[in-house]
Amino acid sequence: MILLLVACARAPLPAPVPVAPARAELITMVLVDRFDNGDPGNDRASPGPAPDPGDPQGWHGGDLRGVINNLDLLAATGTTLLWISPVFRTRTEPIGVWGAYHGYWQWDPFTVEPRFGSEEELAELAREANERGMGLLLDLVTNHVGYEAPLLQQQPEWFHDEPSIQDWSDRAQLERGQVHGLPDLAQERPEVRAWLHEVARTWQERLPLSGYRVDAVRHVPNDFFAELGEAVLDRGAAWFLGEDFTGDPVELSQSQRSGGFTHVFDFPLHYAMTEVFCDDASPARLGAVLSLDRLYERPDGLVTFLDNHDLPRILSRCHGDEARVRRALAFMFAVRGVPSLTYGTEAGLQGEEEPHNRASMVFGPAPLREEIAALAAWRGRAPLGPGGAQEVVELGPDTLVLLRRQGREALLTAVNRGEADAAVRPWAGEVLEVSTTGLRTVSASEAEWAVPGRSVRSWRLRLEEEPAPAAEVELRVELRGAPEGELRLVGSDPRLGAWKPEAGLPLVCEGATCSATVRAPRGSVWEGKPVSLQPDGSVRWADGDNRAALLGEDGVWSLDW
Repeated sequence: MILLLVACARAPLPAPVPVAPARAELITMVLVDRFDNGDPGNDRASPGPAPDPGDPQGWHGGDLRGVINNLDLLAATGTTLLWISPVFRTRTEPIGVWGAYHGYWQWDPFTVEPRFGSEEELAELAREANERGMGLLLDLVTNHVGYEAPLLQQQPEWFHDEPSIQDWSDRAQLERGQVHGLPDLAQERPEVRAWLHEVARTWQERLPLSGYRVDAVRHVPNDFFAELGEAVLDRGAAWFLGEDFTGDPVELSQSQRSGGFTHVFDFPLHYAMTEVFCDDASPARLGAVLSLDRLYERPDGLVTFLDNHDLPRILSRCHGDEARVRRALAFMFAVRGVPSLTYGTEAGLQGEEEPHNRASMVFGPAPLREEIAALAAWRGRAPLGPGGAQEVVELGPDTLVLLRRQGREALLTAVNRGEADAAVRPWAGEVLEVSTTGLRTVSASEAEWAVPGRSVRSWRLRLEEEPAPAAEVELRVELRGAPEGELRLVGSDPRLGAWKPEAGLPLVCEGATCSATVRAPRGSVWEGKPVSLQPDGSVRWADGDNRAALLGEDGVWSLDW
């Protein structure tokens, strides 16, 4: 029998680990079944198949005891927040070829799944993590329950009677349709909202939590999350982290704002980082995404990541090239936001797609463990607090130089995808530290204003004077050689339509030149492409790669079709 409401009197528990505003956080995600089997005695504690580590879709036996046993290892990498996959009573039988080991097919969110352990072990995990300076984030599933969950029979009116999503751009389908056939909860019903609120309240009362990671945000109305987030934070949580699986910064910023999240995962920067560091895309792509930080109420509330349990492992995404992964890590730890890792990145786990990207943890020598720990320590030595300014100060065909600053304290980071060394403009002030890919730190006296080929380099600075705030500049866009049709410049910035041709910047033609004038913040990178809207409704895109420009002073951006 599933419990709908739980209101047990319990002794007060220790408060969760406080998060100082300037603390340099590092989140590590652990998929519990795939981490470590610390207690083989619970392997068959509930119905379903026996663990088989050789079956990519099967249970592997990982449990809460296995996580507890390895907390020192997690702490040694610099982890300050441990996010664990759902550990509540779940369906245990597979559906077709798809396994249930991940815990997202939950049946009873008030009870710990016996295969994972006990509620006492979950409380022990929270306390032991706190004692090591780590907070604990539980994975909160509010969109659905698992296939054939008892709640379906008990409260059938609590679910939307809609088919699986067909049009992923239709907001109504996203919020009411089924995701892969999973029973979709109707959060507009007061009794459903109350039940989900009770789930969150219950675990905050039972455990010293730092907060929640919230699953499948784009499939639940944001007004529900605004209400739930307020309640979670009022009870002392510091984190209400939303997973809105979108690469569109405009959509993500709206979700952060209206959903009341303290943090959201930065999918737009994820795609940019993997394209640049794994596929050698232009570094301008990084600049274009970071330039849209102005859309967010809290850019420092973005959680950066190179992979997760739903995406290809970063080593696989980078074609098995560890050097590319090292460059990507060096950049991720240098930019704003909170870096996040998936278990096994340090061990070189690979896998292109589910379930291979969810392989069991490999313990022992780990090629990237020491480097990740060094990056975390380096980031912690001079964290720039929330509200620091950021702008791109140099952009070339193979290079991008980014300045993050707060007052006179600054971090200058350069990316070079080319083979040859690249010069960087010197900055007046004191060089406190220089680090390169592989985190080789050199003394300030050895500082050189150059970034080697195929590397990332960062300078920690104390500037002679605080730079002036970025002002708007005027940019004239000029296009030559365009075909007939309604011409627009389409690109990453909302002024360019956020890659939607119908919303792009209109270009007016006089003779052979088509142009437009627009104002935008200095230090922004624009990435875009001209298009011609045809009378039949089709869109003709310009030839070649995307064009990119750094908005420095007033000027002209000349483009050829």
